[in-house]
Amino acid sequence: MTDAVRAQIRGLAGRDALQAEIMATALLSMWRPDWPGDAEALDELGTIMLTNLGTRPDVDALALLVAVRAMATPPFDAAADASVTALAALGVPEPAWSRSVTRPALVETWISTDELDDQSNIAATFAYDGQTPHVIVFLTDANFGGLIRQAFIGANPGQVRDQWTRASAVPIRPLSEQELADRLARGIEAFDETLDPPIDAEARQLMPLLRARLRLLPPPRPLGSLPVRADGPVSAPAKPSPAAPI
Repeated sequence: MTDAVRAQIRGLAGRDALQAEIMATALLSMWRPDWPGDAEALDELGTIMLTNLGTRPDVDALALLVAVRAMATPPFDAAADASVTALAALGVPEPAWSRSVTRPALVETWISTDELDDQSNIAATFAYDGQTPHVIVFLTDANFGGLIRQAFIGANPGQVRDQWTRASAVPIRPLSEQELADRLARGIEAFDETLDPPIDAEARQLMPLLRARLRLLPPPRPLGSLPVRADGPVSAPAKPSPAAPI
């Protein structure tokens, strides 16, 4: 399985921090247990793979490990760090973007909420120094405790917003950095507290990246500050299509 990962990340060191984050979040999402009894086995599997990636000189493996280390929670952060150290000892150079991974600047955030205050589409635009901004769009559902049910990354925030405006009559308003932190934290918490949460595959895969973005924001406020509905589920609306997905 480690060889399959090496094949998928070929050329990663020559790309950028966002591409490394996308590969890292996909890998880390594989090791999130759907049932508590699976946690120990998945922790072991992930740790073994991250350790194996550090056993031979490979600039692309190091690029992935740098992103995993910055994004992961225990035990995977420590395993990735150990492999980064091992590869550095073998003389493998870190990519030029290694110090900035998971540290983009928040540029702009906006939100649209349906007329029943059930579901909200939220878009947060981030940018790395010298790079064009990217946008992370996620849908939260108050009927499921604010759970993030859909998510995607777009490469052109302006185009995503234009498509969003044309596709929906629901008004868009700016969202403060604090409110973004509140809603993102609640959506992640609901994911963590739900066995087999009803979310799409892309949202599940992006959850480690969303956690990393949350760490860039102010501490979230208590749950009481958020609008949460609990009177039964409704169907999730179609998410806006990214004009230029990454």
